[in-house]
Amino acid sequence: MKKVRFYMESHKSGASKILAFISVFFWGISFLFTKMGFKYYKDPVTLAVLRYVFSFFTLIVFIFIKKIKLPHAKDGLMFFISGFSGFTVYMIAFNKAVSTLSSATASILLACSPIITALLSWIFLKERINIYCWISIFISFTGILVLTLWEGVLSFNVGVFWMLFASTALAIYNIIQKKFVEKYSASEATTFSLLAGTILIVLYSPKSLLEIPKMNFESFFIILCLSLMASVLASLFWTKSLSLAETTSEIVNFMFLMPFIAAIAGIVFLDEKLTPATIIGGIIILAGIVGFNRFKDMKEVKHIKIR
Repeated sequence: MKKVRFYMESHKSGASKILAFISVFFWGISFLFTKMGFKYYKDPVTLAVLRYVFSFFTLIVFIFIKKIKLPHAKDGLMFFISGFSGFTVYMIAFNKAVSTLSSATASILLACSPIITALLSWIFLKERINIYCWISIFISFTGILVLTLWEGVLSFNVGVFWMLFASTALAIYNIIQKKFVEKYSASEATTFSLLAGTILIVLYSPKSLLEIPKMNFESFFIILCLSLMASVLASLFWTKSLSLAETTSEIVNFMFLMPFIAAIAGIVFLDEKLTPATIIGGIIILAGIVGFNRFKDMKEVKHIKIR
């Protein structure tokens, strides 16, 4: 019986990591599409609104096909809070930051999200993280620094605060989703959060909808890719990975891979050069993630106390 339970837990753990990687992969390449989108839409909010409007109609079709049940009325407010933090606030702040910051600075600040999530999960979800896992987290963060600062240049402007705001909003969303999947399926938790977030972002900037009739094929393709890959599929897979994982931290740790994936995407699609920073930084990031998953189940170590 113990062997069966161990097999099932290992299977769930492996599936959660695969889904988390797919989500992070989509988010990583979304950096490229976001930059491409700014060629057509100078206003970051407009780009975010169009992205989520496309996602909204995709999810409406998904609801009918999957016959997803409506959430309980008493949970409606929490779904709007989830959508507000994980989609409305995050995307507005993220796009404003990316439009003003260098890629190096944006990557470092967004990499704060797994650290913030780990702290919030310790406080609100009572998830215990041993000191070796904390060391692994900061090893991955060191890899981000190597990857982005080897030849990069830090930029400091109001975009820094926007990206920190985005990182915090995303961390809050991760915590809420982890609680939601105790009551709802991953599809339900993601779908209604994203729908709520879309409604709020459209209310924030309804004039952005006027850009839809002006789209050409290339701008339509960019928005469609951002919508389907980085919003719908990535969010669905991400929440599913959270539902399968034992702790939130073991999943959000994969977010450290985003700048590395973005760098590789630039090499593949934009003919950017493969630099020592990409290789060394990627190895350090992977070492931190492997270390976290290696040490997360150690029971005999003394757990870190945060005062």
